[in-house]
Amino acid sequence: MLLQLVSVGGIALIVALVWLVFREGSPPLDRREAIARADHDLPGFSGEEALCGMSGGALVADAGGRIALLKPHGDHLSVRLAGPGAAVVRDGSVLIVRTPERMFGTLRLDAGDRAGDWEAKLRKAIDGAA
Repeated sequence: MLLQLVSVGGIALIVALVWLVFREGSPPLDRREAIARADHDLPGFSGEEALCGMSGGALVADAGGRIALLKPHGDHLSVRLAGPGAAVVRDGSVLIVRTPERMFGTLRLDAGDRAGDWEAKLRKAIDGAA
């Protein structure tokens, strides 16, 4: 019985340490970094405006109305265009962008007082790409 308790306690300690180390997520991107990353990863994309979240994710808009979605995945950043099959939901100032790509998943960003503007841009980009 004591051996089982020690084993369970050890596992709980390891889980707690991993949670403490990795709970913070990725550091936030700044506007220039987000635009540069979208421009680099998406051929023909030229970002003009960015919305950066505190969790390391971002939205970048180009002059043509396309929106790049930037989402941290572990120690790298995945970049995709908002397009067919994507959906945006607004919960107060938080934008939730769901993509059909299972590995990319859902992106959540607090857009503050610009949530309405970015929601409209996302809807237009998604509808225009269909």
